[in-house]
Amino acid sequence: MFSSVSHVTIEDVRFQNSPDWTLHFSSVKELLIRRTHVVNPQRNAPNSDGIDLDCVQGAVIEDSLFDVGDDALCVKSGINFFGRQYGQPSRDIVFRNLTIGAGHGISIGSETSGDVYNVTFENLRMGGTDRGPRIKSERGRGGVVDGIVYRNIVAKDVATALSLTLAYQHGLPPTNVTATPRLRNVLLQNVTFENVTSAGEFIGLPESPIVNVTLRDVRYIGHGAPPPFGKCEYVSGRCEGGTTLCPPCFKPPAGNGQPAITANAIPIPDVVEPLQRRQ
Repeated sequence: MFSSVSHVTIEDVRFQNSPDWTLHFSSVKELLIRRTHVVNPQRNAPNSDGIDLDCVQGAVIEDSLFDVGDDALCVKSGINFFGRQYGQPSRDIVFRNLTIGAGHGISIGSETSGDVYNVTFENLRMGGTDRGPRIKSERGRGGVVDGIVYRNIVAKDVATALSLTLAYQHGLPPTNVTATPRLRNVLLQNVTFENVTSAGEFIGLPESPIVNVTLRDVRYIGHGAPPPFGKCEYVSGRCEGGTTLCPPCFKPPAGNGQPAITANAIPIPDVVEPLQRRQ
């Protein structure tokens, strides 16, 4: 764990079989990680995250591989009252040119209490991951998540393609305004999913809807019927460009309704095969 330091560089390192969060950075400024591999057990390894950035400002993670048992990439900003009181957001973070194998997604949250701003995930190849782009928070966390971009991503054999939820823990009662999470301004652009089980879920709160989600050129390809969406409620969103499957509560692409997906509707790009794990 690195805490309360600045100008950190990690490169050309391999981490393996961590029992908990592998790379944890808290209150770090100006972080660079490149050409780094993180490989943890796929099963029975809860919390064996690849990398967790907690209250981190100014970070680039590039040219690396993550194949783990929990969140592959994760951005956080403190938890509940103490996170809000500390008040240090995570912001200005770029993940790029990465290969993602097993794990629970390329994620933000669920600890969002100090706010998360301006995070970009781009040029990623995913194979055999439990979830793709994922943002999660819940009542009690509070905080704002704003300005998140997922761009130029190819994901194959992913269980749930997209997951944006403010009800990560179900059944929590409404709380005060400062402890109510907010999520807005999320863009997914040029993202291709192949052979997914679920097309995704979008779950806001009655008192805090998810605002302004854009699916631009998001393509679902595969054989047979289109993958179903899970819950889609308390969210405002729209589909643009060549998006092939629009969530039922979103505004479909202008002029062409909500197109159906077929196996040969879109050329299949080069996609990442499931990673061959090294012993």
